[in-house]
Amino acid sequence: AAVAAASPTEDGAAGVAVCFAGRLRALTRTVEMLRDNFLLALQPGVAPDAFLYAVRPTAGELARLGPLLDPPSPLLRAARFDDEVDVLESLGRDHLAVFSEAMKVSGNWLGSTGRELLPGSGDRRWGPGIFLMHAHTECLQMVKAREARL
Repeated sequence: AAVAAASPTEDGAAGVAVCFAGRLRALTRTVEMLRDNFLLALQPGVAPDAFLYAVRPTAGELARLGPLLDPPSPLLRAARFDDEVDVLESLGRDHLAVFSEAMKVSGNWLGSTGRELLPGSGDRRWGPGIFLMHAHTECLQMVKAREARL
C-alpha cells in the first residue's frame, strides 16, 4: 500500500511524500520499478520523500531496500518496523470498544494474521486491514517529524 501527500522540500517548496506500508516479501521484484516508474516520475526533477512502515523484515528483505538508499538521491527518508502480532495485540487492548464494533463487519479487511484479535472472541481472520490502518498513523508521524526538521 502506498499513500502520497504534499510535503515541503528542503528549500521550503512543495514536494511529495510517499508512504509504503505492508510486507517486504515482493521487494526484489518491485523496488527498482517503484523507484524508476513511480517515485522518480511523481515530480520530475525533484525526488520525493519516501517513508516505510512494515512488518519486521528478515535480513534479506532489509538488504533489498538498497535501491531506495542509493546515491545520487536517496529516496527513503525514514523507516519503522514492528512485529505485526505485537501491534495487533496492543491495538486490541488499547481500543477494545472500537475493535469490538469493527469485528461485527464480516470480511478479511480487519485482519489478524490468523490469531484472535480480541482474546476470547474466536475470530481468527486473515488480512492486513488493521495493521495497514495503523501504518498510516506511523507514516504520518514520520512525515511530520521530517517536516519539523526542515
